[in-house]
Amino acid sequence: MPTDLRDELALELPLLTQNNSGDASHSKPIATKASALLAASKLAKSSANPYKTGSAPIDRLIGPFMRPGFGLQISSPPGAYIEQLLLGLIKSVTASGKEVFVLDTQNKLIPQMISLALGNEEHATMVYHHACYGPHEVVSFFDDLNQFLSTHEEISLLICSSLSFPIQREENFSKRIALVKQIRETIVKVCKQYNLLAVISTNMSMYFVNSDGSRGTFDDNTTAVMKPQIDLSCKSISSLVISRDSRKSGRAVLTIATTQKKLRAEFDYVGLEFRDKAPQ
Repeated sequence: MPTDLRDELALELPLLTQNNSGDASHSKPIATKASALLAASKLAKSSANPYKTGSAPIDRLIGPFMRPGFGLQISSPPGAYIEQLLLGLIKSVTASGKEVFVLDTQNKLIPQMISLALGNEEHATMVYHHACYGPHEVVSFFDDLNQFLSTHEEISLLICSSLSFPIQREENFSKRIALVKQIRETIVKVCKQYNLLAVISTNMSMYFVNSDGSRGTFDDNTTAVMKPQIDLSCKSISSLVISRDSRKSGRAVLTIATTQKKLRAEFDYVGLEFRDKAPQ
């Protein structure tokens, strides 16, 4: 297990690269970092908030709370297309001239996918990517995160994709709870210290709940509910839950970190996109 995240990520070269055949590799940078930043600065908009997913109904819901120094946990069951929102965020932030750090734990945001979504080779050099799949690797990542960010001041967005996946692989329940606490504290700290936004996607699972709120089983007279597999919410991390009502529609519920107030939005799926709900 590497102890130095900088060595693991080979920081001398941009992480999204390609060779002469067009396949993703670490052999040849797509473009120099200086030219990428220059091109992005020309494309940057005057808006003070670059954190946009490209989905109108979702951006209206979460937009006012997407700001540096805070975090957002996005939870959903399988098939809710959360990766499209994360790719939209990456595209928006790199277009504003800032860099992005992506932690991928389930191969849902691989470098080739990010590069294709960006559609801009220069912007692709502004994305750092790291993959890990087990609880011990996750511990090492968050242990070294502060050191990595301290040498990369242009990073303004941290994305942790499917973070619940490696955590659920920790069989010891007490260790799993301790790991979630450590991750929450680290995310809150680096968001404040480096003035960045953290967006964490997590999976949801079905739980059986008794009438008194205690955990039940399938054989009991219980109610089945979908809940996030891990809970990172706190005064600095808001929670967004996205669910599907049907093949073509869904809804989102945002719990604001500072007030615990809930805001809601409905939307239609058009392909992989989240669109405003069509009039009935």
